Amino acid sequence: KNNVQLVNLAHAGDTSKDVLGSQLPKVLPEKPDLITVLIGVNDIHNLVSIKKFESNLTQTIQTLKQTKAKIYLLYIPYLGSGKIVYFPYNFILDFRTKQFNNIIRKTARNFEIEFIDLYSLNKSGNFYSPDQFHPAATGYSLWAHYIESRLQ
Repeated sequence: KNNVQLVNLAHAGDTSKDVLGSQLPKVLPEKPDLITVLIGVNDIHNLVSIKKFESNLTQTIQTLKQTKAKIYLLYIPYLGSGKIVYFPYNFILDFRTKQFNNIIRKTARNFEIEFIDLYSLNKSGNFYSPDQFHPAATGYSLWAHYIESRLQ
């Protein structure tokens, strides 16, 4: 039986700039073996430019590569059900999500790290919480099982 310690440095509402400034300095002292990075959702919603996101993501991964950890970059999932994201905003949100995911894929390849595609997961049934934006417990459970199945 393996002993696992989970350290979650995420902070609701943080952008990639916030990750660089407040979360990343806390990673190295933890000496992690495995790191999962889901970054960019709040950048999209706060209208951060693609170039700035790419720069922040690159700096983040450069820092994380200083560890000996296996690193996994997660694609940004499409968040927001059809009950709150109406035409044409649903298309704009989807377009931006795909743009950011292209940066994530490119960064993962440049640094030779794995990426996990949360974007393509089916979000039917009880995926969304009552706010119709964030996943419900079933949605987060789906993510967790999917991510776990991809870890090597």
